[in-house]
Amino acid sequence: MVSMNKLKVGITGGIGCGKSTVAGIVKEMGYDVIDADKIAKDIMHNDISVKEALIEEFGSIVFKDNTLNTDFLRAKVFSDKEKLTRLNSIVHPATIDKIYDLMNNSLKDHDLVFVESALIFEAKMDKVLDLIVLVLADEEIKIQRTIERDGLSEDQVRKIIDNQLSDNTKKGRADFVLMNNGSIEYLNQNIKFFINLFKSLGSGTDVKRLKREETEEE
Repeated sequence: MVSMNKLKVGITGGIGCGKSTVAGIVKEMGYDVIDADKIAKDIMHNDISVKEALIEEFGSIVFKDNTLNTDFLRAKVFSDKEKLTRLNSIVHPATIDKIYDLMNNSLKDHDLVFVESALIFEAKMDKVLDLIVLVLADEEIKIQRTIERDGLSEDQVRKIIDNQLSDNTKKGRADFVLMNNGSIEYLNQNIKFFINLFKSLGSGTDVKRLKREETEEE
């Protein structure tokens, strides 16, 4: 049950889906958007206990010149499901604690706060959110976007996708799906629709009932 017309909304999706674009548009509309991935990176850089745990688990190569070695993480961790699980078990608890504090602080002055994260379900962050919007795109579009953005090979991108929670699994756990195959104008329209919907949720709205009714209408 959501009370006081305050909502914590997650924005998630796999690599190349455009969730950061969605989050950027939401931020331009004047809403607080907490970037979970940036918080996690900051914790990995600055939290001494987390850094020590990462070095113990993966070796000193996880840092290069006292900076997180993202090349190593992409090549050896993000494409290996077992290693990724171990990384997440080290980083996620502190990340969720920080996000929880930031959300509650934002809701002192606002009715909506958003959290952008690729790993909302994997990190069990959905337990502290009221609603989750899943951003989806066709696989070939996701692959091409990631190749152009990160300079990775198609094989590297496919390995990362294979080690992420599948889109079908996420669809079964998300409250809303936002397709991002088209133009930025079309994306803007859909985001505005969702924002207006969230703003219209009155005090005491049963979000679980809302989700069930949306599913039945489909």
